Amino acid sequence: MLGISACRNESVTAPPPAASTRPRSPIDETIARLRGSDEAEQKWKALHELQSALDATATCLAADAERAADDPDLLAWQRGLQFLDDLATAGWPVDPVARVLEARQLAAAPATDPTRSASHFEAWSTAWLLRRRVQGDEASLGELPLDALVDTDNLTRYSRGDSEPALWSLVLLAMSQREAGRTDAALEALDHAEAALAGSTGDAAWPTIAVYAQLERASCQQLLGRAAAAGRALATAHALVESWRPGDATDAVRLHRETRAAVDLARIRQACLTGRSTAAERQIAALHASEPGPGITAQLAYYESQVALHRDEPRRARALLDQALADPALVPRVRGMALLEAATLELGRRADLGSSPDPEAIARARALLTEFDELTTGRPRDDAPLLRARATALRARAARLECLDAPPDSPGRATDLAPALAAAESAFDAFLDTWKTADDGLGVGTLAFQPRRLLLDEVVELHLLTTAGSAGRERALEAGWRLRARGALASSLGAPRAPTLARVRDCLLDGHRAGLLVLLPGLETTHVFLVTRQTVEHHRGAPLERLRPSIRALWRELAATPVAEQLAASRDRAGDAADRLADRLLDSATMRNRLAELRTLGFVGADLLERLPVELLPLATDGRPIGLTHAVTVAPSTAVALVLADRTAVAAPPRLAVLTPPSPDGMSELVFPQASRATIERSCARVEWLTDDRAGIEALDRPGLDAQLLFGHGILDPSRARPRGVALAPSPALPDGRLFPDDLERLAPRTAPLVMLAVCETTSTDAQLGGDDSDHLAASFLRTGTRTVLASPCPLEQAATATLAATLLARLTDDTSVAEALRAARVELRSTSRFDHPRFWGTWSAFGN
Repeated sequence: MLGISACRNESVTAPPPAASTRPRSPIDETIARLRGSDEAEQKWKALHELQSALDATATCLAADAERAADDPDLLAWQRGLQFLDDLATAGWPVDPVARVLEARQLAAAPATDPTRSASHFEAWSTAWLLRRRVQGDEASLGELPLDALVDTDNLTRYSRGDSEPALWSLVLLAMSQREAGRTDAALEALDHAEAALAGSTGDAAWPTIAVYAQLERASCQQLLGRAAAAGRALATAHALVESWRPGDATDAVRLHRETRAAVDLARIRQACLTGRSTAAERQIAALHASEPGPGITAQLAYYESQVALHRDEPRRARALLDQALADPALVPRVRGMALLEAATLELGRRADLGSSPDPEAIARARALLTEFDELTTGRPRDDAPLLRARATALRARAARLECLDAPPDSPGRATDLAPALAAAESAFDAFLDTWKTADDGLGVGTLAFQPRRLLLDEVVELHLLTTAGSAGRERALEAGWRLRARGALASSLGAPRAPTLARVRDCLLDGHRAGLLVLLPGLETTHVFLVTRQTVEHHRGAPLERLRPSIRALWRELAATPVAEQLAASRDRAGDAADRLADRLLDSATMRNRLAELRTLGFVGADLLERLPVELLPLATDGRPIGLTHAVTVAPSTAVALVLADRTAVAAPPRLAVLTPPSPDGMSELVFPQASRATIERSCARVEWLTDDRAGIEALDRPGLDAQLLFGHGILDPSRARPRGVALAPSPALPDGRLFPDDLERLAPRTAPLVMLAVCETTSTDAQLGGDDSDHLAASFLRTGTRTVLASPCPLEQAATATLAATLLARLTDDTSVAEALRAARVELRSTSRFDHPRFWGTWSAFGN
């Protein structure tokens, strides 16, 4: 209802009239009388008449679903509703949202028929409501669920609508679904919108819809961690804008300029999210030079602050955030993000003396969080779950920092922190419930972005503070495991959603000298847990931002081909990079000594730190790389490791198939050395040498084998989301012989328990923070049934690779695991002066279990 009776005596002013030559209708007549009335009673009477005219017109429109987009009654109803909206903006106690919802109920009967397209009346009203939801107006939809606006089971009705409102409904629905954490549903709506756009000529406004559909697709892909896919969607949007010829009409030129600015802003956001600060800075300057509107300018200050944060310039970031928040043109969504960023910076401040928190900074952070709560009041509960969870985590952080000055054994300390822990756990669980339910293996995981790392930080730290000793460490670790069980690879393998410490110890730690090192990147620290049969230890290492330079420096040294006469210098540079990395990650002498006592070690979460080359870290007391002193396996998560532990182990001596496919055109011929071949034949009970035409995809599907060695050329297809593959022999199932992860998972051959990919750069993808190592060929082999994959992200040398493979296979016995055999093969290869550089022996990982 309009709710006007309680305010009849208030002084109100109607919006000024707008000049129009439209045909007059009962609605237009009523609007004219309302504008022309001087007495309050006449205004209220005209307002009631407008309500009646809108209801009557809506009834007619709902009864006749075949009305055209330019139908006079539909246009009049739209004008009447817009006038009602203008009254609300001017302060009148009216509710246009309720009027639209009541009108749409009249159209519910034809809407239930999935064979009919959405009428223009239904599509226009749906788009109007969704736009209100996306814009976050105070007169919002309240708790109205999305499914009440669009029947998601019948999205095809909107794609058949063949009208601008119908297509906008699909794009706006995608925006709402994404903001509610339902990314898969958002992508489904976009698929329908793009199918409709492809099958229709459309009108002048449809290029805008096509662009915004691509922008929304990029946002969805970015939330799923698929940076490459998001980049392709933005490139498509940019190409659409560049090919758009708006003509000379003023409105078309304005629309084109606004759309171009939206694309440019999205590209800046993408650059900030992927850490490309130089590109972001360049694009920000270009957009500033184009003199965008005030709304865009306000957002640019926020994104400049993200560049400053990436460059570790907190003072500049604070100033830019203050500038953005002081601008009234800043859109609500970005304002909320800016408030949370500013609160995070305040909570990072420390007092001048010591490391205790600054009370004034905590008070300022609480004020910013209160402003965030006011901004989101009235918004649907399922709106922006990540931002809401982050706000809860920040409040928990403020409570935790306030308790740090209390003695650890203070009786009130745990009591004071209990509500903060409960709130952080609740936010943590709520976020997990909104996280992606399905993925194709391209995601970088749930820890890819700062808000998620903040959540992890608070849950871990609060568990450690509220529960003393080992029990607190165990609870904190299991909370992190709950998060990491949501990765794409874990989901596709059917992994348990919440691994327990008891289960991990039983399945993964088979002796007193076995350990599991778990890495979890928080916002302010990298949490390092060491799990053995008896204890759980915790250490705070440097955050990723401080680790990243050393990680990348080490990979640069490993990827470059060392020159013979500079071998020693190159080896020393790689060693120095590994030393710096270990010092920043593990500066705890106690934990290093504990690691040195272990014989076998599993690493979980190396992928979270952009595929940390753990085998090269000098964690042992003698400073030698861990890959030379320990039997090391690497798994993206404990959930994945538990699944793989139940698979068939490699028998010894193994039954082996060696695939040596022909080299593709333009690539050098690969030759498997005769000495390595002889070593393999002596050590393996049965060997099949599948060369040339016999080395196709069918050669991987050979039941009864214990191991498969693929010795071939790596290939790259940048157009693919998972671009690295291997060249096999052409075959009916794979005519071009080019095997990529998608092909392997589609064909699903019965691969052996152990697969060694003697192929260049099979795991060399765009590793990012939070990845779950599911976006490369080695992970695809795990999906097809393999237990352990040996692979390298670097270019390989033929002789070194063949020697390492032959030595490893010779070392496999009933009492020697794949990881121990790999360690022994590394040691033997390194003893040869020619292969002393870690590039030859240190880049291999036993990926899996």
